[in-house]
Amino acid sequence: MLAALLAIPGAVAATPAAAEEAPPPLAVETFAYPDAAKILAEQSLTVKTGDGNIKLADCASESGLVRVVRQVASPAEVCFKVTGPSGYLAVETANVINIKGDSHAIKATLSTDGATSSVDIAKNNWTPVGEADNQTGNKPAMLLELVAGDGPAAPTPTPEFPAVGALAVGAPGRAASRGCTGTLVDPQWVLTSTGCIADPFRPNADLPIFNQGTPATRTTFTVGGHTVDVAEFGTHTDRKAVLARLATPVTDVTPLKIAASAPAAGDTLKAAGFGRNATSWWSAAPRTTTQTVGTLSATDIDLAPAAGAAPICAGDTGAPLVNAAGTISGVVSRAWQGGCAGTASAQNGARAIRADGLGSWLLAARATDPGWKASVLVNGGNGALYRAVRLADGSTTDFTDIQARTGASGGVKAFAETGVNNETHLFALGNDGHLWHSALRPERPWPAAAVIASPRTDLTGSGRTLTGITAVSAVSIGWDLHVVVVADGKVHHTMRDSNGTWSGWGDVQTVAGSIGTVTTVAIAGVGNELQVVAVAGGKAYHTVRAAAGTWSGWGDVAQAAGATGPISGVTVAGSGNDAHIAVLVDNGARQFHTIRRADRTWQPFADLAGVWGGLTATSISASTVDGQVQFTVTTGDDRLLWTARRADATWAQVTALNLAGTSGAHNRSAVTGYIV
Repeated sequence: MLAALLAIPGAVAATPAAAEEAPPPLAVETFAYPDAAKILAEQSLTVKTGDGNIKLADCASESGLVRVVRQVASPAEVCFKVTGPSGYLAVETANVINIKGDSHAIKATLSTDGATSSVDIAKNNWTPVGEADNQTGNKPAMLLELVAGDGPAAPTPTPEFPAVGALAVGAPGRAASRGCTGTLVDPQWVLTSTGCIADPFRPNADLPIFNQGTPATRTTFTVGGHTVDVAEFGTHTDRKAVLARLATPVTDVTPLKIAASAPAAGDTLKAAGFGRNATSWWSAAPRTTTQTVGTLSATDIDLAPAAGAAPICAGDTGAPLVNAAGTISGVVSRAWQGGCAGTASAQNGARAIRADGLGSWLLAARATDPGWKASVLVNGGNGALYRAVRLADGSTTDFTDIQARTGASGGVKAFAETGVNNETHLFALGNDGHLWHSALRPERPWPAAAVIASPRTDLTGSGRTLTGITAVSAVSIGWDLHVVVVADGKVHHTMRDSNGTWSGWGDVQTVAGSIGTVTTVAIAGVGNELQVVAVAGGKAYHTVRAAAGTWSGWGDVAQAAGATGPISGVTVAGSGNDAHIAVLVDNGARQFHTIRRADRTWQPFADLAGVWGGLTATSISASTVDGQVQFTVTTGDDRLLWTARRADATWAQVTALNLAGTSGAHNRSAVTGYIV
């Protein structure tokens, strides 16, 4: 153990954070110059803040330093080394008379008689200032700042974890700026800690200044050679974690994944951050140190440096704790910082946020990003209605119960949905027989995020009475919403126009003809037409409502696409000017697909056994999402399956959606596409 301590300058014995009564301080880089009091006492020089790239140096150590000559002060000359292509340092030292530059473009900010000025320092040569500067009247000057630029480009770092980047709130080293670490967990999202966004000088500093929104101070994330503005951030409900959305995505760096399970006490994890070490701070690349897991709570992890490893330091707040599988088990929040530059603490334990469960939170945030999404509904026990969002990359958010938001009383027994721009319109039939309409809008998953109230309309209320409803289907055509239901064995239609006005219910049989007792129905928008497929007596029938509001007579689908056997379920989706129709046959034991083409000809029914495999379907739904027709199917063994027919007529692999968090039997589903 002694050998390990000697190998690390300033290292002290490891003490887990849990051993202390109070939590450790935030591990945020405030850019305060280390050991400033000692430097003032020894060199009559006040060093305040800097970005770590301009450091005090021994004037006798090497050539090529920035040299500052002072009258009266001892020593008369102080020197600085610029270690990057640019740098910043705030200082105070009086009676400066001469400054020698290095190979950088150096600007010195000086104060003379209460007025400040900026002086360009000659490269590799002396520039007289203050009392030595005849052009400014030979007045005493105090040096306030050194700013370096135009240096040779720094080599591109090759960190162990390329997705780990530096978060800077304000310009590093300037007044009230701070720095920390973040991890790219999606091309447009960065995972960090609330301590990074919060002001470390406020009480309860690990609580956010506000829960979500645009940062009050310009905040940037630097990773893989890119520096990108943070456009927005939001905090987690019960963990001190932050997701920061970048103004533009970083597409050439592979994000790190978030672990699904917690680490165990005694595990070792790698912390990759921009924290200080024993002698320097705010480097161009993250350093990696190994930490041992101590006590775990429901939300936090206590840490101590592994034998011979460096401690967590200022700047490491937000750093990922990467496990052996290469996924994020935690996010650093606090540390005692013993053994770090500028810290006198005798303790070096740290604390981190548990990351297990944050993957679902990230998906919920990504579901509100611009682009095509698929909304998926499925029923559950006691009239529950669950919703998840499927993203373009195939990942799916957790299902959440939205029954209370539909307005349906006593639970939901039938439902439909359709997308209009960034809204998902829901139609829920309550167990009391009333059909309700509501809309869901994308909402960031932040605590106290503003929920935009959606009015709920009873489509079977006063003046619109319709009883005996057993099935419902909905679709949007332009800005119009169309709803078709089966009520007392008949098909009825209503429409909401672009002004939000609903028409009365119309009996479709009075205009399209009678087909007997209808058991289920599905509709789709195809071009500017509404196409309806109803099932009666085990047969599928098709009709079209033209844009002008006229209806065609019912047509027997079997006569156009071929016989299938007795049909019990149906779905239809418009894709361009074609209608894709899928039916469940023999009580769901078989499934078939056909297309009604734009020229009104029909493709023969195709058996989907080769697509779905052997299953018994209890419901089927379809919708076009970003050019492909997506299908969901509930099965007799209580699964919810997804697939899609692509534009090239091939089928995507069938996948089972995760129903964790839902309850009861699942025998109805719906899917619709929408654009955020």
